[in-house]
Amino acid sequence: ARREKEQSKRLAVWQGLLTREVSAQLEWHLIQLVRDWAESLGLWEEAETTLKQGFPVVSQEWLAAAVKPGTGYSGEA
Repeated sequence: ARREKEQSKRLAVWQGLLTREVSAQLEWHLIQLVRDWAESLGLWEEAETTLKQGFPVVSQEWLAAAVKPGTGYSGEA
């Protein structure tokens, strides 16, 4: 039970970091690239909402499923 509690805690922290930092940066850069392209074609106004709604939500379940069994954390990059 203690191990599962620690795994759950780490998963929540990881999800928070991923959502705040990585996803936000990727989303921003992707939107900028698509905006430049869509504005040149006069399509940006209608494409912006569709694009933003299309980004996947990074849930704890998705993250947990993406981690291979036995994966550990050593503190090394």
